[in-house]
Amino acid sequence: MSDDEAETSDSSRYTHEQKIVAAVWVHEKEYNNQTWKDINSNFLARFNAPPPNRTTFLSWERKLFSVGNVEDKEKCGRPLSRLMHVPYVRASLKEAPDLSLRERSKLLGLPRTTLLKIIRDDLDMEFEVEEDGTSNLKRRHAPYGGGKWKKRATDDQTQVEQCKMEDQPKGNCD
Repeated sequence: MSDDEAETSDSSRYTHEQKIVAAVWVHEKEYNNQTWKDINSNFLARFNAPPPNRTTFLSWERKLFSVGNVEDKEKCGRPLSRLMHVPYVRASLKEAPDLSLRERSKLLGLPRTTLLKIIRDDLDMEFEVEEDGTSNLKRRHAPYGGGKWKKRATDDQTQVEQCKMEDQPKGNCD
């Protein structure tokens, strides 16, 4: 199986090979005297994956023999465009890490919610407040000021840091 066949589309967990082979099986079901149970067991045996339901099989067959491929139709709706801004946000964080979310949003010309989504989800970062010991009313109303954006720690890194605080080796810290 080539890399192209092994890749699945974003909306499907089945490969193109699985879809095409199963569509042919469904199409030839009447000629080969096969039942749906046979098709399901063949799918499981050949691809070592749970078979989809009957309507999915029928949909693949209809697409293959009417359109000529098993590609999903292009989805309607507004395309996701925030990903094109990720490199600019990354560069902005490196150049000026002390900017507040509001200032950075204004500088980049992005909505604050989009900027926050890019930083949290796409760059996998979290905001770490610098504790200076003073209770600042502004901090409560502007939660993304007075700190820095840092790469989100993985569970393993968090466990190591927690063990360091407790002065225990990682293996003994559970």
